[in-house]
Amino acid sequence: MSTRPLVEVDDLEVHFEDSSLVGSMAPSWLADRLGVADDPPVRAVDGVDLELGENDVLALVGESGCGKTTLGKTIVGLQKPSDGSVRYRGDDIWKVREGTADTDRTFEEIRRSLQIIHQDPGAALNPYRSVLDNLAVPLKRWHPHLNYEERRNRILAMLERTGITPPEDYSNRYVHQLSGGEQQRVALIRALLVEPDVILADEAVSALDVSLRIGAMDLFLEMQDLFDTSFVFISHDLANARYLAGKSGGKIAVMYMGEIVEIGTAEEIIHDPQHPYTKVLQWATPKLDAELAEEAMRESPPIRKIDIPDATNPPSGCRFHTRCPEAREACREETPALYDSGGSHRTKCFRELEDHEYWNSEEITDTDADPDEYTMDAEDVDEGSTAD
Repeated sequence: MSTRPLVEVDDLEVHFEDSSLVGSMAPSWLADRLGVADDPPVRAVDGVDLELGENDVLALVGESGCGKTTLGKTIVGLQKPSDGSVRYRGDDIWKVREGTADTDRTFEEIRRSLQIIHQDPGAALNPYRSVLDNLAVPLKRWHPHLNYEERRNRILAMLERTGITPPEDYSNRYVHQLSGGEQQRVALIRALLVEPDVILADEAVSALDVSLRIGAMDLFLEMQDLFDTSFVFISHDLANARYLAGKSGGKIAVMYMGEIVEIGTAEEIIHDPQHPYTKVLQWATPKLDAELAEEAMRESPPIRKIDIPDATNPPSGCRFHTRCPEAREACREETPALYDSGGSHRTKCFRELEDHEYWNSEEITDTDADPDEYTMDAEDVDEGSTAD
């Protein structure tokens, strides 16, 4: 059995040009082709390296605008990179699509293997078709040998397997007759029916009541084991990311302004956070556990400024240095790499290096932040620019 990762992301960049001639957000390669790439690009994803294994879970977490949705869509082949590559089982996805890859694998095969569940499953389902007809579409596309009765039996079995009962009744309902949780399960079934290798779940539980989220996440992980599928979960909620990665043995990747600033297991990220930005997310999510909640109530927010820098003109050096309480002059001048923090834990911060010039440089004290503005909470973490 091959030990090669299922999906490999190498030095990935996705930059958008903001041009009214092309649309509100156009990929840089399209803007260049049309000759309208005059404004600075939005650096939605900038220099990301990732690996996703078989039957794996990766939770991407960060405030809105950090680029996690763009990264997720690029991983599953829905967004073309500006630079770098995304490889599925060793084949560059976009070279396969363009017919320049040395492989027998087709882009159709790759698209079937990489699926997505959108943030609003109700909007992603056809409102003029019944549940049965919505779910029959991927089966007709990817399993044309099945007849009507075989498709119907498979759909009814999946409805019952995911707790939508009685399946015969629900199969004849329309989207507006389903609850948010039921719409989400139908969207999950639609993705699973084509037996993909990877499913991108974009804020798949954010619209659900808190009381329903645990059950929904458990269902995702149950389906992962049943279908041997890898998941990329996108969330602004560190508590959700912790639950998904912790239960599955997967990883959490923390994003900030288009970069991965920390990655590791749930235990490493939650109980031994190294990057100052991860500590901000932890502070803003006191419901992680009672001990962290009590600690958060005693401490001021570990951040100097609430405002997020402009994604078209990111700060020099470490991009978090304008908000980081630990920042020093070295952070303005040099960009950190993802340094080894032990085990599978890696952190994009000079504080991981005992002999770095960081420790001898002056602290950054210039800030226009008002201490009275330190009222950051989970809603603040979800506010930001449009690069997400």
